[in-house]
Amino acid sequence: MSTEGKTFEISTILFESNDTSVLVKGTINQGHLNYLSDITVSMSQLNQLLNQLKRQNERFELEDIMTSEPMYNDETLFTINMSQSHNSSVNLNELTNQDAIRQLRA
Repeated sequence: MSTEGKTFEISTILFESNDTSVLVKGTINQGHLNYLSDITVSMSQLNQLLNQLKRQNERFELEDIMTSEPMYNDETLFTINMSQSHNSSVNLNELTNQDAIRQLRA
């Protein structure tokens, strides 16, 4: 996925306790175009993403927006709801330094 000039307005981040990939839901913006999309990132990219959000939002506290719930297989599902955050838009170019981003399409 080419990320040149693209930002991603995050709505929700989902991951399981024993999984290496993270599902990020939101809207991709490129110039005048925007579209709903889901992308998968690695755990290290999730850390980069959270660091971007922390830099952009002075009062960003992960504990306030993250919930956890047990799953049937003794794993835990973590959900980060970004609708409460003031600025949940991140630059996708910063996330592609280490690993590729996979965009999920229907």
